[in-house]
Amino acid sequence: RLTVNENDLLSNMPDDCLMAIFPFMDQSDLNEVSIDSQKMYFFSAMNRSKARKDKAVSLVINQGMYGGEQCILAITEKDAFVGKY
Repeated sequence: RLTVNENDLLSNMPDDCLMAIFPFMDQSDLNEVSIDSQKMYFFSAMNRSKARKDKAVSLVINQGMYGGEQCILAITEKDAFVGKY
């Protein structure tokens, strides 16, 4: 289990990025992240109805540059999302 620190990309993301990433998670994923903090619990609760029905094989979240801007990239086997912040 991760602890919240400067290297924890998920907990340190802006709220608009989290809103875009949480629908990639299924109910099991939401259960796991909901216990990390009040913020993660809030986003998990908001996204229960939008949760994936199929289990993602993997969810990769990277931080880097995209189009000259700082961004995050979330990838599953079927979908991808790029969020700038």
